[in-house]
Amino acid sequence: MTSPHEKAGNAMSEMKRVRTLERYAACSAKAIAEGSLAQVMYFIDDAKKDIATLAADRDRIERNREMWKGQVERQSETISQLREALRLLLADVKDYEAWQRPCHAVDVAEAALSKAGVTP
Repeated sequence: MTSPHEKAGNAMSEMKRVRTLERYAACSAKAIAEGSLAQVMYFIDDAKKDIATLAADRDRIERNREMWKGQVERQSETISQLREALRLLLADVKDYEAWQRPCHAVDVAEAALSKAGVTP
């Protein structure tokens, strides 16, 4: 199934290309070779433009992939640090009278750590 982002990316590529990929797939090498010189030249010009467009799209997608990969790694590290900080904070305030049950803040923090698989 195609995601909305993929559809948008595909639509952008389709709009920039001279010919669709389907048109290239349907091309017959024999028909191109037997066409006039002008037809062959137009086909080659279109193919060059479309190859450049596809290469640019590929490069853009690769840059975006690296950007998202880096962002996910940074966020994952931050989340791990926050979980550890919350675990330490809960352990530290466990015996404080003001934080004894019922304490909504402690309950919420423990539930979040438990959901993340971290033992408070």
